[in-house]
Amino acid sequence: MSETFLTACVRINQLDLNSEFVRVPSDLAYWSDRYADTIEAYGSAKTQRERMYSELYAAYQFDLQTRLGPKGAPSATVDACVLRDPRYIATKETETKEEANKSRMYGIVDAIRTKRDMLVQLGAQSRSEMNMQGLVAKQQSQVAEINKWGNR
Repeated sequence: MSETFLTACVRINQLDLNSEFVRVPSDLAYWSDRYADTIEAYGSAKTQRERMYSELYAAYQFDLQTRLGPKGAPSATVDACVLRDPRYIATKETETKEEANKSRMYGIVDAIRTKRDMLVQLGAQSRSEMNMQGLVAKQQSQVAEINKWGNR
């Protein structure tokens, strides 16, 4: 993702609102698709971490029962073993990175939605100003007409 491309997606060129209106739907579709990809990647990483936790928990529990007898170790001890295992730590780090990517993509999609809303407001404001200019011009011509008739 290039910084220039991202900036172009979220910046509003007030001198060319028409092209901005045309661009927003495709930008929103593109980034929404990227966001969906990050949701999928995060879900997959989360599932993998949960699976790893379950597998390691069972393995440590079995190992501790084998060494300590049928009573085994307390649940907190097994849990501590799992949380310190490098395989679990690696899957947790992957999940955290994917969650950060998901948040980043959500921010981009949200910025483009905000841009869309701002463009709608700018368009309404521009139409309102054009209507006001038309009314002012009409009033000025009426005043000029009245003045013209009054000066006779």
